[in-house]
Amino acid sequence: MSDDTPWQPPSSDSGADPAEPQRGEPGVSPWSREGAGAGEPVLPEPEPATAAGPPPAPPAPEAVAPNTVAPNPVAPNPGASSPVAPIPAEPGATAPTAASGKSSKRRPVLVALAACAVVAIGLAAIFAVRQFNDESAGGAGSPEELADQMMASMEGEDVLGLVDLMLPGERESLGEPMIDTVAELQRLEILSSDLDLGALDGFDVVIEQHTTEVEQLGVDDIVMLHMSADALVTIDGDEIPMGALITDRLSEDELAEMRGSSVTESDTLEMSMAAVEHDGAWYLSLLYTAAEAARTEAAVGAAPSEGIGAVGADSPEGVVDLFAEHLAALDVRGMLQMLDPAEAEALQRYAPLFLADAEQAIAEESDGVEIRLTETDVRVEGDGSARTLFVDAATIEASYGDDSVRFSFEDDCITVDYAGPNGSESAETCLDPEATSSMEEMTGVDVPESVEAFVTAFTEAFSDMEAVGLEVRERDGQWYVSPIATGSEAMLAVLRALDRDELDELIDLGTAAVGDFFDMAFGLVPGVVGDDDFAIDQEWTEDGWVEDDWADDDWADDGSADDWEYEESAADRCYSIDDATEATMCFETEIAAGNAEDWEMPVSLLAPECGLTELLWSGEVYSLSDDEFTAAMTGAAPCYEALVADGYDEWLVPYEVDNVECFEGRNPYSVFDEEYGDRVFDCAFAADTDDA
Repeated sequence: MSDDTPWQPPSSDSGADPAEPQRGEPGVSPWSREGAGAGEPVLPEPEPATAAGPPPAPPAPEAVAPNTVAPNPVAPNPGASSPVAPIPAEPGATAPTAASGKSSKRRPVLVALAACAVVAIGLAAIFAVRQFNDESAGGAGSPEELADQMMASMEGEDVLGLVDLMLPGERESLGEPMIDTVAELQRLEILSSDLDLGALDGFDVVIEQHTTEVEQLGVDDIVMLHMSADALVTIDGDEIPMGALITDRLSEDELAEMRGSSVTESDTLEMSMAAVEHDGAWYLSLLYTAAEAARTEAAVGAAPSEGIGAVGADSPEGVVDLFAEHLAALDVRGMLQMLDPAEAEALQRYAPLFLADAEQAIAEESDGVEIRLTETDVRVEGDGSARTLFVDAATIEASYGDDSVRFSFEDDCITVDYAGPNGSESAETCLDPEATSSMEEMTGVDVPESVEAFVTAFTEAFSDMEAVGLEVRERDGQWYVSPIATGSEAMLAVLRALDRDELDELIDLGTAAVGDFFDMAFGLVPGVVGDDDFAIDQEWTEDGWVEDDWADDDWADDGSADDWEYEESAADRCYSIDDATEATMCFETEIAAGNAEDWEMPVSLLAPECGLTELLWSGEVYSLSDDEFTAAMTGAAPCYEALVADGYDEWLVPYEVDNVECFEGRNPYSVFDEEYGDRVFDCAFAADTDDA
């Protein structure tokens, strides 16, 4: 019998050792940099065999900072919404500037690799969390101080400091699974094995003019922090710790370009996060942030002052029995309460906003329906407060009126029994682990050798994959279902099943098979072209697929369908030229020869006297700072105005010049904010309408 008292976060009056930091004292975390004693290393050296790497990546979307600026933490500011003074540079340091020179057309490759690396490095930093006290205080004394500490940690590239600010339950549920993930990525050589836990190599960030607005939500323990700051980001390709799996697949030129690249971007960083108070300290919460965003979007009322709590089972095995009780009663509340509160605290807190409607909808749709989970055979593995459940056999029975269905599985067999007024029916399907049927035998169609080879290698690679079970966790003597842990363990099982050689083989075979696979897949769909077909020759009717009058013969009599292939146009050849002057000459030549139309001349190549041609054609415009972009466009505007006055078509004025007042003094190509984009669009559209 389970205890029906809802689980609540532990109180600071729990009789903890007074020598240990208490959560009610928002002081210094014993595993943060400030908590390290004199002479103690801030970051412990991991065992060589289990090197995993550093904590969760900072929440800054595009930010990281030049090491020419001292990573001095921003002084906490208890006052609300006041700007944080810019951090002074070290003597002799110079402010970083945007990378000069022509933008590389391979920059997206560098940025994509950089994004993967920074996330992975951030996750690897969580390794250090295990080395310290799990009962660290962390947090901050106020929402304003929390925001200041977050920005200070980002400025100082202090990933441990960011982890220390997370809600304790989320540190465990979101952080711990990432440790093993990073270790596996290192083992597979996707990430480099020499990740530095003390800094995020390859990335630097400078944050200035930080402001915070605290939005009260009508409850004492949850607020929204709306933060804004000027961010300068530098990515140094030479220091990005990519593993050999990636670097081995880059050409010498691509690798040299990546390692020799340095990208600097500036932008206004705007973010909103929920801050939650637990036992006197304030913490950042990703899950409360998601819950608050959903509440605001749905407009379902104010944040609830109390949630539904959590009620677990008395034992790991009892979790299945408790679920069976809730399933039989179609008890949504009970199912939510049996979720691990470390993962589902935000969901359980906000459940009152939607629970009544959900219960009413289920009651209306399930009237007369009965569902029972019976005859379960449960196996438990693991020890301590984390266990894994494997349901080796189970039966689910459902009935509605005179109809009933019995679904059961045991010994790799699934059986379905149906009974109703018109009779009964039974079916059984068993998985044969020794089966070696080819794809061609299973699908009944010709399967390309490349696809068959990939499927065979894929099957062999995952033949030793660990079984995936249901993860359960113990909190204060009760056991709960952990969906996030279950998902993360499934992902880890996939990674653990592979080794570097298998991954290389799958990539090579998959690359070779992808084209043949789609040809085969499209060939299986009636009416879709295959290797030997060009036209849709079937159509769907109420009587099924029937031959259409528009048949292959109408197209393929002269063999044109089979021989057709894309031909590069004259304009295509001109577009492939990097130099703006040469590209302009190419277009002019092809247009004069009649190989291209006048309208195919790109706007960016017209009116070179206005000084924007190379900037727009090369793509350098995308890397300009806000000030540089605005100066370039406003500087060119008088030139285009004069041209228009002399009869130049105003529709040929570059968009960037014609709408510069809509960009709010920013480079729109470096802003990834939906609301900003909407404002720019509305402004530009209104201007075009007025001109019309």
